[in-house]
Amino acid sequence: MQVAAAYLEAKDVSIQPGTTPARQRTFHELFAQHVTTPLGMTSTTWYDPAGSAPTNPWVAGGAYSTPRDYAKLLRALLGGAFVTDMTAFTQPRTTGLPRVFVPSGASNWEYALGSFVECDTPSACATSMINSAPGAYGWTGWIDRGTGYYGLIATEISSGGDRKGTELEQEMQGLIEAAIASRVPAP
Repeated sequence: MQVAAAYLEAKDVSIQPGTTPARQRTFHELFAQHVTTPLGMTSTTWYDPAGSAPTNPWVAGGAYSTPRDYAKLLRALLGGAFVTDMTAFTQPRTTGLPRVFVPSGASNWEYALGSFVECDTPSACATSMINSAPGAYGWTGWIDRGTGYYGLIATEISSGGDRKGTELEQEMQGLIEAAIASRVPAP
């Protein structure tokens, strides 16, 4: 969901920061207008659905969604119409800066707009085609722009979930890439 929040940041550059179009709407309204409504994400909110909408949402990771809804976002990102310049959107933005959070076991990953650029070495970050957004409880979504697929792990691991989700994602990536490489094209 960090990806969706970053999309909101990057979407409409014609509106200057601090001007009335954005100040007259809440984050929740903007999120619905630009993300959930266009993508048909009817089961996604930026707060606990059992509670009330906070006035200061945690946009770095406070979303609640279903696997089906989150898959709509991943498909849209992979499809290229939702964000028209994926190269700019997915490039590392924090190289050389201190980072408060990096997924366990992913110390070299760099942060892009709303997702991590997966890379084993700092020099590989510039050309990496995989972006992921490991979240709480092991919930991990990713897109692989190089091979054209997305994946989502939806778990509820209360302790160390980001590490477990990242480990599962890394293991699954190898299996998925091997399956894609070995498939026979349709005649």
